[in-house]
Amino acid sequence: PWWERCSLYDVEQVARLKMAINETNTRAQATTFFSVSDEGDVVGVHSKKNLLFIPQIPNLTGYLQAMLEDFFRARHFMEGELERLKNNG
Repeated sequence: PWWERCSLYDVEQVARLKMAINETNTRAQATTFFSVSDEGDVVGVHSKKNLLFIPQIPNLTGYLQAMLEDFFRARHFMEGELERLKNNG
């Protein structure tokens, strides 16, 4: 589930992705990272998060909702960071 992608050969965009990912990882709860496609020409951005998911958690629905919101916060922050880097670069 890539939510951002660019060509591996677009050196400027890959550099912006790297900087935006690093900044996002200092601010967000979900870990953001990139990988290269099997064909080797596209860089894709993903997020992951480790969470405890057991029935003993009180308000399990609220907990899950909060954990999933972290993915949206990370993506929103990174998209803003990419835009900032693009405009200032």
